[in-house]
Amino acid sequence: MTRGELDARLEAEYQKKRADAQRARDEREAQAEALDPEIGRLQGALYARFAGAARASLAGPGAAKAHADALRSAITSLRREIKDRLNALGLPEDFLNVRYECPDCNDSGWLDEYHRVSCACRANREVKILMDSAGLKREWRGFEEFDARIYPSEAQRKQAASARELCEAYAAAFPNTERPNLLLVGESGLGKTFLLEAIAQRVSARRLPALAVSAFGMLEAMRAYHFGAAGEGESFRRMVDCDLLLIDDLGTEPLLNNITVEYLFNLMNERLSSRRHTVIATNLLPSDLKARYGERVMSRLLDKGLCTAIRLTGADLRLSGGRK
Repeated sequence: MTRGELDARLEAEYQKKRADAQRARDEREAQAEALDPEIGRLQGALYARFAGAARASLAGPGAAKAHADALRSAITSLRREIKDRLNALGLPEDFLNVRYECPDCNDSGWLDEYHRVSCACRANREVKILMDSAGLKREWRGFEEFDARIYPSEAQRKQAASARELCEAYAAAFPNTERPNLLLVGESGLGKTFLLEAIAQRVSARRLPALAVSAFGMLEAMRAYHFGAAGEGESFRRMVDCDLLLIDDLGTEPLLNNITVEYLFNLMNERLSSRRHTVIATNLLPSDLKARYGERVMSRLLDKGLCTAIRLTGADLRLSGGRK
């Protein structure tokens, strides 16, 4: 999916959201008028006052100021009477307001369209579209599902609880974490994917954009960008630009010449330069990561000033009856 196609789809979706919100509001107004016709007359008078205020503003600052106090008083009075009549009908005072799905941007998708500042809802929707188009998972488990009883020993339970605490603190502090990067290291079946998903879920629940990919999905995005024609590779560009990127199972993807190592370095380097946050889960120890990706990539992955590393050890939960 190209940038233009993505923008066109998002624009169509947000136009529909606003139209649906306005339609629902008009239906509520018709319902209120059917119960009390005077509400319709008052609404018409209110619209006339707003139109008068707009015409006064076009006449120049002097005329606008002369009418401002009178218009403000009339509008306040009309609004108060409408609210009183709604209350008398047992309806909430905001019954005739447009109820947007996102109160931050009023379903426009922008906090500042002129400067192209996306609302978090638009950024999250963009991530969801790209993940769906790439066949990537978005149904994440949360920290609330953590169950220490599945761990076979007391030592492993304490270690897992500590790792959960650190990850939950990272998610709660995002985007103002002490260090932007988090590395979860350990063999298979120790709960790394669960912790990664829980971070994504918690951040996303706060209406902040989080993009989670598998290492194989990451490589596919890199490959598409490397070999694609102009306009392709949007998934990789999104990985570079997103506020929080989570990569699961790093080290399981194939090593493709001129792609895997080179693009992983570029990805991490660009993200660190912009101080964007990255969470990585891997089965490989630091020495194995260095052997696989080289010194340059390792310097980006494990810079102690920029990355917190969490090591998980113990029995594979899938073999011991656990679920994570």
